[in-house]
Amino acid sequence: AWLFKNETKVTQAEISQLNNKEAYPVITTTSPYTGQFDRGEDPSIAESMIRMPEGGAIAVVAPSRGGPSSGQEEILSQFWENGLGKKVSGGAALSLLKASLIPRATASPSAHLLACELNFLGDPTLGLRETAPRTPAVKGPRELPPGNLSLIIESDAPHSIVSLQDDFGLYAVTLSDESGNVVFPLNVVEESTITITVSGPEYNAVTLTIPVR
Repeated sequence: AWLFKNETKVTQAEISQLNNKEAYPVITTTSPYTGQFDRGEDPSIAESMIRMPEGGAIAVVAPSRGGPSSGQEEILSQFWENGLGKKVSGGAALSLLKASLIPRATASPSAHLLACELNFLGDPTLGLRETAPRTPAVKGPRELPPGNLSLIIESDAPHSIVSLQDDFGLYAVTLSDESGNVVFPLNVVEESTITITVSGPEYNAVTLTIPVR
């Protein structure tokens, strides 16, 4: 259970009621033992957050042991400053935080313990977003003829990441221009499929499937 200062508890029953529809929360806490992933019995409260289908959180930063007694807000504020300010992944943000704790960890047992026990539960390659991402409008041809051609993909997502993949392993990635558009020179084969994905730090991913006939 997750025990708060007023002695109220958050248990598996409360977690099952959480909904993350259209929002993927990242939770940070220094509450003792909330991230104890190596316990022998039921999963920790942080693991329960991660495992909840269509609910809970997408990532949790939590201690696997006792946690510090002071400076908690300052410590985890730096995690967010790393992730949002330096625009690095969640795992990198925690690594930078731990690196900054080294001077204190050599002088303070509690800081040393925190540097060892604070863990990132979830995919450490995930980026942190300060604002809610939007879903871009993406346009492309409904189908393509075989042969040499230029595939034009239009979107309202400037500087987005646009990837292309076909049935034979061809893979290309480029950035859209100021208008959100990109052009791929291709030699496509009949009866195959081209898959286009538009994504980016500020955008939800959108995929187009284009048959070649």
